[in-house]
Amino acid sequence: MNIALHLTVQGLFQCEKIMKIKYLAMLVAFSSVPALAEHFNEEKHGDDERNIYTLENQPFSVAEMEHDLGFFGYIRAGSNINDKGYTATESIAKNQLGRLGNEPDNYWEINFYDRMSHNSGAWAEVNFMMANWDNVNYNSTGVSGKDYGVQQLYVELGGLPEYGDMVFWGGKRYFNRSDVGITDFFYIDYSGSGGGVKNAFAHGLELAYLVRDNDQFNADEANITDGRGNIQNLYVGYSFDQWKIEALAMYAKGNGKLKHDNGDSLPTSGIQLNGVYKASDFYGLGEGVSSYTFQTGYGLGAGTGLGLIQTNMDNTDSDYSVRFLTQGGMELSSWSILPAFYVQHDVRDNSDDDKTTLSAVVRPIYKVNQNFSIQIETGITYDHYSKGKDSSDLDRNALEYKLTVAPTFTLDAFDYDARPQIRTFVSAFGWNDAANNRKDESLYTGSNGEVRFGIQGEVWF
Repeated sequence: MNIALHLTVQGLFQCEKIMKIKYLAMLVAFSSVPALAEHFNEEKHGDDERNIYTLENQPFSVAEMEHDLGFFGYIRAGSNINDKGYTATESIAKNQLGRLGNEPDNYWEINFYDRMSHNSGAWAEVNFMMANWDNVNYNSTGVSGKDYGVQQLYVELGGLPEYGDMVFWGGKRYFNRSDVGITDFFYIDYSGSGGGVKNAFAHGLELAYLVRDNDQFNADEANITDGRGNIQNLYVGYSFDQWKIEALAMYAKGNGKLKHDNGDSLPTSGIQLNGVYKASDFYGLGEGVSSYTFQTGYGLGAGTGLGLIQTNMDNTDSDYSVRFLTQGGMELSSWSILPAFYVQHDVRDNSDDDKTTLSAVVRPIYKVNQNFSIQIETGITYDHYSKGKDSSDLDRNALEYKLTVAPTFTLDAFDYDARPQIRTFVSAFGWNDAANNRKDESLYTGSNGEVRFGIQGEVWF
């Protein structure tokens, strides 16, 4: 069992057994190629008798390509009822407290691909991915009010005889995503539209240009009629041994035309730096895995924008953030243990209201037998503000915590990554008065805690 595969979504993609499907339609399409070629061969250009349209004269013709088509995907769905008898509509600080028993939404994604191989050794791969996040009518079988979208649509080229180990890509894709598996917290996610090259000029060096529309950008307020606001990014990453070092330069066209309430302009630029070290043991205590991530961001890359290519509209050009994050996994005879911890400090120059966030989550799993386990997850998070009171003199330093117990049925409980899983769960949440005082979060009203229960199914396929 390899817990390391769970530490990133990309790793989980790679560990799944991808289903291979050969389509009859492809065979039918190829069967018509000779007829098309014969038609094109009849075309002449003056006295030039060369059959310039023949498949034999094309260095990368369809006839010479082998196609491998398939798909893979992910599904999670279930019920999540609170102690008042109502359907829970939002998770409670899932990225800080843990996702087990804390995911009332339903979600699926499916990725289709066609990998084309040429007899020269070159290859190309087309990826098309659709996803649906059902965050409205969780227990309805209808389709209204649900968010569908094309998450990925891109092409990769590799094995090109003239370019060695370089792999080129262009389109819209998930890019450089790293998450904490037990909290679903993507602390690095540079997904967007653009293009890039892996192993550029040196093995392990990656370059990319990525664009992401700024969903928070108000073009009317900025008096912009030429298009949507966006964030353009230049990425450089280098992997060697157990390290990965990354830098991101950010630019947001039009942000300078928008103002904060105090008159400061929104950030128009930013920088991010990441350093990731992956160890081959569990914090020096024994067999297992662990990773350590150091991050800093400035301007656009600070605050909630740290690790992302989307802006935080509360920032200014002089704001900055730092974050340290670690996670790991250890396998014992009857137990698996997966901890995660991070601390982030945000310096907010426009308000002199600095913020520090702490989050700690641990998920021990007791394997009763091959097909049944009991998962336990506990988490705690604390937000500390340098200005401890809001404008109404209410406390702002919020403390939240949770405990979940989830009996789980699966095909192989001794393999943590094995799916599908069917879980029943009970989750108990608690928070202090400061969390209750948050005016922008409707979850924290009337009490200082909540109990939720439900059933969830999850599968990679």
